[in-house]
Amino acid sequence: MYSQVMKRPLTSSLVAFLVALIFSVPPCSAQQWALPAEAKYYGNNDRAYAVAILQKAQAQYRRGNHQEALTLCNRAIKTDPDYGEAYFLRGLVRSLDRQEQACIDDETRAMDLDPTLTSWACNNRAVSYQHLKKYRAAIADCDRALGEDPNFATAYATRATAHGEMGDHKAAFDDFNQAISLDPESAHAYNGRAHARRLLGDLEGAWQDYTKAILADPCYSYTYSDRAQLEFNIGDNVAALEDLNKAIKCDSSMTAFYYDRGLVYEALSAEKKADEDFKKVIAIPPNGRSAYYVRGYAFLRTGDLVRALRNFDQSIAEDPADAGGHCGRGEVFRRRQMFQEAQKEFDTGLRLDPNDYWCTFERGCMLYTQKDFKGALADFRRAAELNPKNATARLNCAYTNFDLNNTKAGWADLLKGSLLAPDNASVFYNLAWCEVLLGKQLDAHRHYKRAIELDPALAKKPIDGLITCTNIAEIDAVLSMGSQAFNSLKQAIAFQKR
Repeated sequence: MYSQVMKRPLTSSLVAFLVALIFSVPPCSAQQWALPAEAKYYGNNDRAYAVAILQKAQAQYRRGNHQEALTLCNRAIKTDPDYGEAYFLRGLVRSLDRQEQACIDDETRAMDLDPTLTSWACNNRAVSYQHLKKYRAAIADCDRALGEDPNFATAYATRATAHGEMGDHKAAFDDFNQAISLDPESAHAYNGRAHARRLLGDLEGAWQDYTKAILADPCYSYTYSDRAQLEFNIGDNVAALEDLNKAIKCDSSMTAFYYDRGLVYEALSAEKKADEDFKKVIAIPPNGRSAYYVRGYAFLRTGDLVRALRNFDQSIAEDPADAGGHCGRGEVFRRRQMFQEAQKEFDTGLRLDPNDYWCTFERGCMLYTQKDFKGALADFRRAAELNPKNATARLNCAYTNFDLNNTKAGWADLLKGSLLAPDNASVFYNLAWCEVLLGKQLDAHRHYKRAIELDPALAKKPIDGLITCTNIAEIDAVLSMGSQAFNSLKQAIAFQKR
């Protein structure tokens, strides 16, 4: 769906993946205790009572009652300040509440007190480093975890995510492979490997991995959403709609699923249903940064710039290190033609994440609006590098080159764009026009023929300088002549015009 990309990577399954990585809690190594009504039953045995408290904390954690789990962890630590497993679990809870540095401190304390927790504590600390965008530190912790336990599948998957965030998708792919070999039933690892395959250009392999992830966990909503995004990118809107319906069935609270489905409905010309989904995004009470972020884009779609800005502000407040919120603010300012403010937001977003495709692309659009064609071209080129399967970025390179009178460079970009958008009639029409200027008449006729096949109305819009053809049969006749005969015909026509 890069000819009509879902607005930003809406529900990054990698974020969900990171949460899933830390959701498994190793059982308490000590004897299993029932939590008593009164501490006096344990006499002076602080560790025994702390273990009992932590057992209850674990139960609350697994039920998703994180605040209750945190309260119980604090109780366990107060009871026994040297109990490593209590720090370990408290670190997990704090990470889910985005208290990343507190999580890192707790996991460090946990492994200092109990070296048997080192592999798990390093993995969980790595997850927090990733949330802080400290990917090298995350990789170092994963390396340490794997040094402790070479068969630790979760650590391979965590390290794979860090590699992917740094743009090393081959290393990410290799680590996800290793995680899958150690845990063949891991839906998270299959989903992560699918993401790496997509970025490496293996769309068929990515689709197969998404399917394997679904087989491993039929209720893993993010996999349906990610597979829908892939299907949308290749133009299979019907399949994308089906997968998004399944994602929503698995989790009806995710605003991003409705937003994505709205985009698919738009592509299917079901405007009314698209509007209904965008309104659902707005109606669902926000819960966390991603919800504010998606709501911001939904308000942009409906033209409510005031509330869009308000939600992007809240998204940034929830996570100041996130580039997406700043990109959203930049779009709001761009639409208001407040270009100086927009530039500041886009620059901030790219400083936080130099590999953010949308921030790069939107800044290019803003520079183009201001007729800074050289700056726009640089951003469009960078966007095309970040997302090589995106036809829009590549085509914008072409059209910006034409504004700079770089006809040959524009033609090269159009040619690449035609491979990414093989069903876009206007691309082939413009390609033919460009080839006439470059004297590539036979190529121009081939591409003009393709444009007419895709949109017969273009036959009524002949291109100046192209030997007049009003239908595909006439173009075929020209193409069948071969280059030598074709050149003779050109010379004869030129002579008649004198």
